[in-house]
Amino acid sequence: MAKKRKPSKSGISARISSRWESLHDHHLTIMTTAFVITLGMMLFTFVFALLGLYAEWTQEMNALAWGAGIIGALTAIFLWPEFFFLFGRFNTLREYLELESPSEIRRGIADAEESARLLGPRYEDRLAKHLSEKGVRSKRRSR
Repeated sequence: MAKKRKPSKSGISARISSRWESLHDHHLTIMTTAFVITLGMMLFTFVFALLGLYAEWTQEMNALAWGAGIIGALTAIFLWPEFFFLFGRFNTLREYLELESPSEIRRGIADAEESARLLGPRYEDRLAKHLSEKGVRSKRRSR
Protein backbone atom coordinates (compact mmCIF):
# COMPACT_ATOMS: atom_id res chain seq x y z
CA MET A 1 0.00 0.00 0.00
CA ALA A 2 1.36 3.40 -0.95
CA LYS A 3 2.07 5.96 1.71
CA LYS A 4 -0.13 8.99 1.78
CA ARG A 5 1.94 12.08 1.32
CA LYS A 6 1.13 15.27 3.06
CA PRO A 7 0.48 17.98 0.49
CA SER A 8 3.37 20.41 0.56
CA LYS A 9 3.00 24.11 0.15
CA SER A 10 4.60 25.43 -2.96
CA GLY A 11 4.90 28.66 -4.80
CA ILE A 12 3.33 31.82 -3.53
CA SER A 13 1.57 30.17 -0.60
CA ALA A 14 4.84 28.79 0.78
CA ARG A 15 6.61 32.12 0.38
CA ILE A 16 3.82 34.03 2.11
CA SER A 17 3.68 31.50 4.94
CA SER A 18 7.46 31.53 5.49
CA ARG A 19 7.54 35.32 5.34
CA TRP A 20 4.71 35.58 7.88
CA GLU A 21 6.53 33.21 10.25
CA SER A 22 9.76 35.16 9.85
CA LEU A 23 7.88 38.23 11.10
CA HIS A 24 6.64 36.42 14.24
CA ASP A 25 8.04 39.14 16.47
CA HIS A 26 5.94 41.76 14.68
CA HIS A 27 2.57 40.00 14.39
CA LEU A 28 0.93 42.27 16.98
CA THR A 29 2.18 45.41 15.22
CA ILE A 30 1.01 44.17 11.83
CA MET A 31 -2.38 43.15 13.19
CA THR A 32 -2.80 46.50 14.97
CA THR A 33 -2.05 48.35 11.75
CA ALA A 34 -4.52 46.19 9.81
CA PHE A 35 -7.13 46.74 12.55
CA VAL A 36 -6.81 50.52 12.34
CA ILE A 37 -6.90 50.53 8.53
CA THR A 38 -10.01 48.32 8.29
CA LEU A 39 -11.71 50.33 11.01
CA GLY A 40 -10.91 53.52 9.08
CA MET A 41 -12.25 52.07 5.84
CA MET A 42 -15.52 51.05 7.46
CA LEU A 43 -15.84 54.36 9.32
CA PHE A 44 -15.25 56.28 6.10
CA THR A 45 -18.06 54.39 4.36
CA PHE A 46 -20.38 54.83 7.34
CA VAL A 47 -19.83 58.60 7.41
CA PHE A 48 -20.14 58.71 3.61
CA ALA A 49 -23.55 56.99 3.75
CA LEU A 50 -24.72 58.87 6.85
CA LEU A 51 -24.00 62.30 5.36
CA GLY A 52 -25.54 61.39 2.00
CA LEU A 53 -22.46 62.31 0.02
CA TYR A 54 -23.29 59.72 -2.64
CA ALA A 55 -25.62 62.22 -4.33
CA GLU A 56 -22.82 64.76 -4.75
CA TRP A 57 -19.95 62.47 -5.75
CA THR A 58 -19.20 60.95 -9.13
CA GLN A 59 -19.88 57.28 -9.82
CA GLU A 60 -16.19 56.41 -9.50
CA MET A 61 -15.93 58.10 -6.10
CA ASN A 62 -19.13 56.35 -4.94
CA ALA A 63 -17.75 52.99 -6.03
CA LEU A 64 -14.50 53.69 -4.21
CA ALA A 65 -16.34 54.64 -1.02
CA TRP A 66 -18.59 51.57 -1.04
CA GLY A 67 -15.72 49.33 -2.08
CA ALA A 68 -13.61 50.56 0.83
CA GLY A 69 -16.40 49.67 3.26
CA ILE A 70 -16.95 46.22 1.78
CA ILE A 71 -13.24 45.39 1.63
CA GLY A 72 -12.78 46.73 5.16
CA ALA A 73 -15.66 44.63 6.49
CA LEU A 74 -14.48 41.44 4.77
CA THR A 75 -10.93 41.97 6.00
CA ALA A 76 -12.22 42.64 9.51
CA ILE A 77 -14.07 39.32 9.58
CA PHE A 78 -10.80 37.45 9.11
CA LEU A 79 -8.27 39.65 10.93
CA TRP A 80 -10.04 41.05 13.97
CA PRO A 81 -10.36 37.78 15.94
CA GLU A 82 -6.60 37.22 15.69
CA PHE A 83 -5.94 40.86 16.59
CA PHE A 84 -8.09 40.68 19.71
CA PHE A 85 -6.45 37.39 20.74
CA LEU A 86 -2.93 38.84 20.37
CA PHE A 87 -3.92 42.11 22.01
CA GLY A 88 -5.39 40.21 24.96
CA ARG A 89 -2.15 38.26 25.33
CA PHE A 90 -0.19 41.52 25.15
CA ASN A 91 -2.33 43.02 27.92
CA THR A 92 -1.85 39.90 30.05
CA LEU A 93 1.91 40.14 29.66
CA ARG A 94 1.94 43.90 30.26
CA GLU A 95 -0.01 43.50 33.51
CA TYR A 96 2.31 40.67 34.57
CA LEU A 97 5.40 42.80 33.94
CA GLU A 98 3.99 45.42 36.32
CA LEU A 99 3.90 42.95 39.23
CA GLU A 100 6.43 43.50 41.99
CA SER A 101 5.67 40.76 44.52
CA PRO A 102 7.69 37.55 43.94
CA SER A 103 4.77 35.39 45.11
CA GLU A 104 2.42 37.01 42.58
CA ILE A 105 5.09 36.69 39.91
CA ARG A 106 5.48 32.94 40.61
CA ARG A 107 1.70 32.47 40.59
CA GLY A 108 1.22 33.92 37.09
CA ILE A 109 4.42 32.80 35.43
CA ALA A 110 2.88 30.06 33.27
CA ASP A 111 0.36 32.39 31.65
CA ALA A 112 2.99 35.09 31.16
CA GLU A 113 5.39 32.64 29.49
CA GLU A 114 2.63 31.41 27.17
CA SER A 115 1.75 35.00 26.24
CA ALA A 116 5.40 35.86 25.59
CA ARG A 117 5.85 32.73 23.46
CA LEU A 118 2.82 33.64 21.34
CA LEU A 119 3.94 37.25 20.92
CA GLY A 120 7.51 36.45 19.91
CA PRO A 121 11.16 36.58 20.98
CA ARG A 122 11.13 40.29 21.79
CA TYR A 123 8.50 39.71 24.47
CA GLU A 124 10.20 36.55 25.72
CA ASP A 125 13.34 38.61 26.29
CA ARG A 126 11.39 41.27 28.20
CA LEU A 127 9.84 38.58 30.38
CA ALA A 128 13.20 36.91 31.05
CA LYS A 129 14.69 40.28 32.00
CA HIS A 130 11.79 40.99 34.37
CA LEU A 131 12.10 37.57 36.00
CA SER A 132 15.85 37.94 36.47
CA GLU A 133 15.41 41.41 37.99
CA LYS A 134 12.92 40.03 40.50
CA GLY A 135 15.03 36.95 41.24
CA VAL A 136 12.45 34.44 40.04
CA ARG A 137 13.46 31.40 37.99
CA SER A 138 11.58 30.67 34.81
CA LYS A 139 9.57 27.44 34.63
CA ARG A 140 10.49 27.08 31.00
CA ARG A 141 13.81 25.56 30.07
CA SER A 142 16.18 27.51 27.87
CA ARG A 143 16.16 26.60 24.23
